[in-house]
Amino acid sequence: MGLKSNNLVEDKVGGISAIDEFLSSDDVFLQDFNKSRKKLTEFLKAIIRHHINSNPYYADYCKRMNFNIEEDEFDLNKIPLLPSAIFKNDLKFVQSNWDDSVMLTTSSGTKGTVSQVPRDNTTLMRFFASVAAGVQEVFEIPQSNLDLYCLSPKLEEIKHLWISYVITGVSLYFPSKFYVSNDEFKVEQLVSDLRKVDQDKNGKKIVIIGPPALVLDTTKELAKTGNLNLLDRCLIVTMGGWKSRQGDIVERKELTQRIVEAFGLLNEEYVRDVYNMVELNTVIFECKHHKKHCPPWLYARARNPQNLTVQASGELGILSFADPTAVSYPGFVLSDDFGVVHEQVKCTCGIVSDIIEIKRRVNKLESRGCALKI
Repeated sequence: MGLKSNNLVEDKVGGISAIDEFLSSDDVFLQDFNKSRKKLTEFLKAIIRHHINSNPYYADYCKRMNFNIEEDEFDLNKIPLLPSAIFKNDLKFVQSNWDDSVMLTTSSGTKGTVSQVPRDNTTLMRFFASVAAGVQEVFEIPQSNLDLYCLSPKLEEIKHLWISYVITGVSLYFPSKFYVSNDEFKVEQLVSDLRKVDQDKNGKKIVIIGPPALVLDTTKELAKTGNLNLLDRCLIVTMGGWKSRQGDIVERKELTQRIVEAFGLLNEEYVRDVYNMVELNTVIFECKHHKKHCPPWLYARARNPQNLTVQASGELGILSFADPTAVSYPGFVLSDDFGVVHEQVKCTCGIVSDIIEIKRRVNKLESRGCALKI
């Protein structure tokens, strides 16, 4: 017999409809932090019940972890986490209540193996809703008079590679151009289009989004052909890691300076970064003060790599996430990244949230040790 379940379709307190309403609410990042945390707790309790009832492997895992969702004192820090490595194995361990809409989204295989994450329509639509909220409220970008230049292929060319969905999530809201095709970065075409923008001082503003290596390539091309003077008419957004370009890695501060100089931006506020991984159904956006704001529908904590206990605010650990927006798989994941979570910070941008810093990747030995502890 399954656990007592909130109706995931109709429940207006902790179920799916309540989450969707929250995701689409005005100024969701500016709502009272404590009230939002209470809502998040209810969302997580409801979705955990769903996964326990729909996924026998996760249900058994919860039993082995002595986790009881019906305890009076529900502790967000005790939600059983899945190591990200499990998404590289048999999908039966992560599937929850699949239907015909489920598709497999994949990582690019940073460490040589590919993660596969099953996403149904509800999970994908919530992901796109989270992107919309981040673009509008953290990036503070209006949905008008703006073009998006994507340093990636079109979605139909890449198919199920997750980074393309992240970029597509942004491109849904603006007229977009794409500058990668057949594994070729069309940097000369990009620079040509940018020069037209530079010359038309009264034209549309633009956002350029792509992996840091391709943004770096663009700065090198501009260094050869002449820098731009885009001032406040361009926002550069980097996302993802350096993957196969490890030899080209540039420290973040230096990269930002090179971008500002090459594009002729007004200041460093016009260079941003976002964080996501294929197992996470939410994008974490960076504000103009370069703070990555954990959205109010996501719970993030850094964990001690020795015993996976939660670190104090500001202490380094392995980042973990509890994301209630994922329906087709349990979105409770121990990541492959070391980082810091600063709890309930009042940022000068006006948002009160947990702030996330990404420090480095977990190496293979560390990853194996953490997986064995779960």
